[in-house]
Amino acid sequence: MGEDLILVSFYWWFYPYYGQKGLIYTLYIHQDTGILFQGICFPCLILPRFSAGIVVKLNLIMAGEGGVWLRVIAGSARGRILRSPKGTKIRPTADRVKEALFNVLAGRIKDAVVLDLFAGTGALGIEALSRGAARAVFVDRSRDSISLIRHNLALTGLLPCAELYREDAGVALSLFQWQGRSFDLIFLDPPYGEGIALSVLGKLAQSGVLSPGGLVAVEHSPRDSLTEQIANLQLWRQRRYGDTVLTFYRREEETDTL
Repeated sequence: MGEDLILVSFYWWFYPYYGQKGLIYTLYIHQDTGILFQGICFPCLILPRFSAGIVVKLNLIMAGEGGVWLRVIAGSARGRILRSPKGTKIRPTADRVKEALFNVLAGRIKDAVVLDLFAGTGALGIEALSRGAARAVFVDRSRDSISLIRHNLALTGLLPCAELYREDAGVALSLFQWQGRSFDLIFLDPPYGEGIALSVLGKLAQSGVLSPGGLVAVEHSPRDSLTEQIANLQLWRQRRYGDTVLTFYRREEETDTL
């Protein structure tokens, strides 16, 4: 089967008593191309209590090495399935939240230079590139995350448009400030509930790496309290989706004073 194929199984049973007989239907999706391979249907014996749990657990493990489905929603890499992380150290953005995020950003992606902080799987920066961003810079301090992002960029053919930095977010912002770089759009998706978002927003505002009129999109927990104004960053919009809040800050245009 190979590690580039994702296994999905559906199963049905016929009689609600001991020794149920049923069918398992399996199909494969290739991670590189998104091509759906022909499935195989075969009979099985489903034992009460145990089998259903075993089948479900097996499918979750094999569906993207951890049960988290990631895909590119729109653009040149639309439909590509991204490799997802093992375990729970990385919390990928849910598809519905990602779609809502990019609906808000519609019209701002084309030819933008994007910074993806706490990039994790790289899904946000990759989505931006797929939708026409000129370049994306990915920052994460985890070696595993950087390896995962590089793999996903290769899967989507977007690696030539990307830069990867294995670095702490604050250190990376200082580096970009020293380099004189600026970004039109910055994604900020730190760990929930640790107060990191507000701290990094302060460093971001101080660094000046966000272009005048540029946007910062912050994904955070409802328990994380963010202020309306952080230096030259002004709260622009805020949306809640279950346990996730999307908060958008806009850099105020600088005006000359006499």
